[in-house]
Amino acid sequence: MVIPAFVFAFLQFFGTNHYNLPYFVPERNEGGQVVMSKGDTVFRKLNVISLNNNLSSFELAGKLTVVHFLPQTCEDSCELVLAQLERIAVLENAIPELNLLTLTYSQENSDRIREKADVAGWHTLRGSEQDITSWLSSNVQDAEMPEKKLVLFDYQGYVRGLYNALDAAEIDRLMAEIKILNYEKRKKQEE
Repeated sequence: MVIPAFVFAFLQFFGTNHYNLPYFVPERNEGGQVVMSKGDTVFRKLNVISLNNNLSSFELAGKLTVVHFLPQTCEDSCELVLAQLERIAVLENAIPELNLLTLTYSQENSDRIREKADVAGWHTLRGSEQDITSWLSSNVQDAEMPEKKLVLFDYQGYVRGLYNALDAAEIDRLMAEIKILNYEKRKKQEE
């Protein structure tokens, strides 16, 4: 009984927990090569997500944002993804900077999200299929982003995770990583 208590006390006072989340989407030069600076990869950073030639935009700075694509027609798998997004949206109560952003082609889908989401942090951006595909290929490097994929942007606008929205374990991981990024931000503010 004493040994577990000693180990717990030791780790509590002398241990440091670190869980580093990777960065995704490296910056590329005109030749398609990954940009390096002092031996480290430079990652793409976004301040704004813009569609329709900047007519529709969403500010990323200072927010944790989960981006999702909603197709023209929403079938069974799409309904499951929306249910998972509702689950993620609950975190907004504890993390006010958390936002969900749905990219879609139609006004009908934008209205559908508004009906489904009672959460202030769930937004939609409408654009043409070409606008969305172009944005995805240049900023997430996945122009074929299906409705079941989620992308996590951190407070600075870096992609920090890509997730399969139909996999409950992936959603659990996404929710844990949102909490980790929020914890890291709070620790930096305390220092």
